[in-house]
Amino acid sequence: PWQVWYKDADGDNYGDASTWSITQCTRPTNYKATVELVATNTDCNDTLATTYPWATEFPDGIDQNCVNDSPTLSAIGTPQTTNEDVQKTVAITIQDVDNMLNCSGSVSLTSSNSALITPANIAKSWTPPACTLTLYPITNQHGTSTIGVTVTDGLLNTWRNFTFSVTSVNDAPAGIDNTIMAIENTSYVFGTGDFPFTDPNDNPANGFSSVIIQSVPGWGVMRRSGSAVTAWQTITAADIIAGNVTYTPTSWANGAGYASFWFRVVDDGGTANWWINTDQSANTMTIDVVWT
Repeated sequence: PWQVWYKDADGDNYGDASTWSITQCTRPTNYKATVELVATNTDCNDTLATTYPWATEFPDGIDQNCVNDSPTLSAIGTPQTTNEDVQKTVAITIQDVDNMLNCSGSVSLTSSNSALITPANIAKSWTPPACTLTLYPITNQHGTSTIGVTVTDGLLNTWRNFTFSVTSVNDAPAGIDNTIMAIENTSYVFGTGDFPFTDPNDNPANGFSSVIIQSVPGWGVMRRSGSAVTAWQTITAADIIAGNVTYTPTSWANGAGYASFWFRVVDDGGTANWWINTDQSANTMTIDVVWT
């Protein structure tokens, strides 16, 4: 008699969901009748006998039970913290019992503060099942950002957020070369404006704290409170404001570029956490002495 046959190539008694039935008298190869099957057309993979509806799942990247399960994403500690200009590594674990995942293609990232960090500033490396995220905050930026992590198998997504916090650190200030004009046979009194100071890499900028006299003038004498200044001596802004820092040229001497010395400005941001409060290069103070 005529019989409806359903393909069951893997012999698990579930008919192939992707193949039409055949109606004929004789049994085609790899086909079974309805009474021989648990279900006629529900097998999502008719090449594997371990894959059929309600089968036991194994974490091997193969969908055994014909139901796409969501990928999993491990918990992520929060907040993740680092100092300004210092990278931070965050390890996550991603898995999917149905599909093969990878860090570059299966994980997407978002950032709520693009001034601090963008997804392009987060590198991903893959050692299954560990996905290592290396976060590189934007240079000289600090603050917080919510980082969104989404893992997808192409159909279903799983996501988590964590807070990324970057602590401000003190960046080096910058001085500027300067020229002052002293009068012959008269002591010049320095002001803080004689030591030009900027702090371009800190927001808010720090203030002028002191100056390091890296070298002393070759002619004349520079003094602090009446005592000759020595090389690498630190002079505070308070001393300068008080009028305690002077330069006296040699008697009856004058001329353009008569003397000079090197100096480094220092800010008031401190040096904790490897912070830098001193200009990393010296500037030149040139002293012109005019005659009277």
